[in-house]
Amino acid sequence: MRESEANPIETGPCLDCGHEQAGIPFCHSCGILRELPPRVDYFEALEMPRRFALEAETLQEAFHQANRRLHPDRFAGHSDEEKQCSLSWSSLANTAYRALKDPDARARYLLNLLGHTTNEAEKKKVPAELAEEYFEMQEALAEGDAEPLQALAERLKAIEERTGEVLNALRGECDVALAENADPQSPVFGRLAAKLREASYLRTMRTDLERRLG
Repeated sequence: MRESEANPIETGPCLDCGHEQAGIPFCHSCGILRELPPRVDYFEALEMPRRFALEAETLQEAFHQANRRLHPDRFAGHSDEEKQCSLSWSSLANTAYRALKDPDARARYLLNLLGHTTNEAEKKKVPAELAEEYFEMQEALAEGDAEPLQALAERLKAIEERTGEVLNALRGECDVALAENADPQSPVFGRLAAKLREASYLRTMRTDLERRLG
């Protein structure tokens, strides 16, 4: 199958026509749908730039475009090899969209690509910024008093909103750092990773509290 829209990712020569730096998912020269390479990240799968802040509409349109180009129905009359390639690419595009459409999940994924990983111990550790609220919640739960729990739930909601604003600002700072080819271990990425852990723990606390309140 021939395809006029070229993907900027370069992956070496095309095994069908021999064109150098043939690109993916379609060869720039002969237009054949190529086999899925072993290391294609979710941004590449949707032909999106590696950015922390992406417009939801832009990401959705990229997904729909990928789906139109790669859907197995378009390859019904093609070789078994191309059909299998289509299934692989289409599946990756769906997985990529699910992973990237949530801003926090997208940030964690991109941080992981940059080498910022979070181990299980760090995930379970109470963030210092939430220590007061955490111990207050444990005390109120032990006493079984609903009134302070309700007040705490409101406070957690307000903290969550402020945390969201901070996260948005940090995403912008991190995108500037990416544009300037900053060191992947730059402190700004670490600050975003820490704030994401805080936001995740905060959501868990609030959800648990709301469940206890019924």
